[in-house]
Amino acid sequence: MVEYDDTYVDSLKITLPITNKEIELKYQTPRDLDDIQFKKREMQKRTKVNIDYGLLFTTISLIKKVNGQVLNPISLEEFVKQLPMKDVNTILSAGDKLNRKVGVDNQVNVKCGQCGYEIVTSFRITSEFFGPTD
Repeated sequence: MVEYDDTYVDSLKITLPITNKEIELKYQTPRDLDDIQFKKREMQKRTKVNIDYGLLFTTISLIKKVNGQVLNPISLEEFVKQLPMKDVNTILSAGDKLNRKVGVDNQVNVKCGQCGYEIVTSFRITSEFFGPTD
């Protein structure tokens, strides 16, 4: 467990390499991660298109302000949709670094028993973790 202190304030602001927009990031909470999954499923049901909307909703969830302004949800989604991929990757990388600086490290190394391939994934702590329903 890593606790927050004021040295992380510098990690909250980045300037995007292509659009030069200043982005203030926010920490993702477990609720944010659940909302991303919910929105992703709902969007896939509505559009019937095999697109992973997780990238869009993850990027949106990391942005607190753009050039010092809080955007309404529709404006924020349109802003993210118009970003070049280099800017999106910058936001995602900075958000990942920020989220790993504070809180519980939930990264888990998992090795396949069949082929031996090893992946790093996150261990999701949901209500099931504290009180399984079955």
